[in-house]
Amino acid sequence: TESQVIGNREFGQWDWDKCLYLLEGPLANPTYLQSVVRNTKFCKRLLSFIKPSRQAFACMAWTLGNMRCVKVACQLFRNFVATKETCMNKQFTDCVRDILEFLVAEANRGLKPANSSQKATTLKSSGLRSPSASVGSASDLSSSTHASVASSFWGVGQHKKFRPFS
Repeated sequence: TESQVIGNREFGQWDWDKCLYLLEGPLANPTYLQSVVRNTKFCKRLLSFIKPSRQAFACMAWTLGNMRCVKVACQLFRNFVATKETCMNKQFTDCVRDILEFLVAEANRGLKPANSSQKATTLKSSGLRSPSASVGSASDLSSSTHASVASSFWGVGQHKKFRPFS
């Protein structure tokens, strides 16, 4: 409750340092994280803040002061991809899907194809799927996908604290 995330929906009022402390400390343990996910709104509110469709995190100015939010977002994702159970969490997969749809839309906006068939061909050749196509469900994420995402992107298993701006 000291982080103000549970008691206050306004992210400007949250104590980002305490959020980071919780995510790097007790919530780095998958058992505690699962309990917090099930029993509180802490992770749900953080994930909601990160979703591009909410226009909160994505629209923040990239200032040194706001890098605390980036650290929290990175640590939250690291914690969620650490186990299959948390990686398959509905709120987490919804957030990841929202990020994917945003990235595909941004890629399509930059491509500006002449017609829709060219757009589909461009998406296929790039390996991306259209946001209008089925993005898939949480069950589509295989354990091998989970392992490769976790190990290559987030550095899971290296047991190092990520502190790019420290």
